[in-house]
Amino acid sequence: MRFGYTLLFVNSQHAIAPAVYKNLAYDTLADFAGIALVAESPSAVIVSPKMGVKTIKEFIAAARAQPETFVYASAGTGSQTHLAAAYFSSQAHVKMVHLPYRDTGSIIADMMSGRTHATFAPPGFLLGQIQAGELLALAVTSTEGMAEPIKAPSVSEVAIPGYEYSTWFGFLAPVKTPRALLQKLADALADVTGAQDVREKFVKSAVVSRMLKLGQFDAFIKADVEKQAQIVKAAGIGPQ
Repeated sequence: MRFGYTLLFVNSQHAIAPAVYKNLAYDTLADFAGIALVAESPSAVIVSPKMGVKTIKEFIAAARAQPETFVYASAGTGSQTHLAAAYFSSQAHVKMVHLPYRDTGSIIADMMSGRTHATFAPPGFLLGQIQAGELLALAVTSTEGMAEPIKAPSVSEVAIPGYEYSTWFGFLAPVKTPRALLQKLADALADVTGAQDVREKFVKSAVVSRMLKLGQFDAFIKADVEKQAQIVKAAGIGPQ
């Protein structure tokens, strides 16, 4: 009898987990083999129009002038949306109040009402509200600006040189999976994600196609584990 292999589709939370959870049942680096990183989605600095700012520089200036006045929403303590904001705060030298939520719907409702002022989330999650002008995307957290499906400069280009924080997506396999099979899977994923229709769907969802295979992906994850650990420590997030 031949058995198949269980593959794991992960995002950046995989690299965050070692820093925020005390007792993981697995070793993030030793137990998995990277197949391929396939895409990234930058966060966007999204604000309520009621905040009264229209550019990322105005946002930073307002936050510096009124420390611990503005509230930013996240998907929970230690989430990617939390760490994107925490990293931004440390680089921009601002102090804001963190308010964790359990669902995106509540974040949208409270931002539109002005109860919360900002969130640092992939723009695809709030695309309808951004395109309707109900929420404002001041900048994106990739190294370069975004032209579609929203138009926004990057934080790095206009406010904080070098700032970058994106959510990545990729596939892993058990570490003992034969190398030849890993290569076959990586090549297949490269073919699929390189297809024109897939790339177009990515763009419409504010996702950027990016391919790193096998050892390159493993090295990328290792570097991100180290980066996320530094951000978690700087944010004062204790292991849960």
